[in-house]
Order: sequence, then structure tokens, then C-alpha cells
Amino acid sequence: MKYYERITDTHLYFLTGPFSNFAHSPFILDGIKWENTEAAFMYYKAIHFKDFKIAEKIKNETNPIKAKALGRAVSNFNDVEWEKVRYAYMYKVNLAKYTQNSLFFETLMNTKELILVETNGNDRVWGIGLYASDDRVLDQSKWKIDKNN
Repeated sequence: MKYYERITDTHLYFLTGPFSNFAHSPFILDGIKWENTEAAFMYYKAIHFKDFKIAEKIKNETNPIKAKALGRAVSNFNDVEWEKVRYAYMYKVNLAKYTQNSLFFETLMNTKELILVETNGNDRVWGIGLYASDDRVLDQSKWKIDKNN
């Protein structure tokens, strides 16, 4: 199973597959069954900003694209505040994902010392703002990442 878009001796560049927050990866966290980490992450975003109406909708959403859209609708959202806490939430949901899915855990462990790089041309927070087909991914100085991240 190929789970990356590009690989070198030092880096594994991915967009889809087991490292993606959109991957179907059932797990339970805080008593809630999630189908993917994107929905869980957006749920905690809504909870953090006390938008319980959106949180409830996200909790019932299995489609990660729809969960992401709901997460973008969270009221009282403050990017400066979210920047301070988002990593802890992402860590929490991914820890649950990988510890409860043996295939995903094994895939992660098989990367050994490789640096995992999300190659999403539209994401400069969790990704590098470039797609794997762009040779600039091979030069970290060319990555278009959010410098505040």
C-alpha cells in the first residue's frame, strides 16, 4: 500500500492516506466515537470557543470535509487564541488515532527516522503550502509555512 506522494532518504511527503486527518480511522476519545481526526479536531475547536451548537453538529458528522466546513463556522473564533492551543488538540486526537488503530500505528512506526511532511498546497499551518509534485518541496527554505506556527 502506497501511503505517500513522494519519499526521499530523509522525508516522507503525504497528502492522503493514514497520516491525513481526512483518513477513515475510527477511534474513541472522551467517550465519543470518531471516524477521522479532522472531525475530532474541529469538535475540540468548537468546544474551546464554547460553540456547543456547532460542536454537536460536528460530533454527528462522519464526513471530514463537512466537519472541516462546520469548524470554519465556529462562533467566537479567535485565531490568536487558537494558535496557542491548536497543537495540543491535534496531538490529543492523533494520539488516540494511532494508539487505537494498529495498522496506522505500524505504518507510522515504519517511517522510522523520516520526517513526515504534509504536502497540501492550500495549507500553510499543518502543511508546507506546496504539493509533492512541486520540486520546491525538496528545499525546506522554499516551504510556504506560517511562520507563527
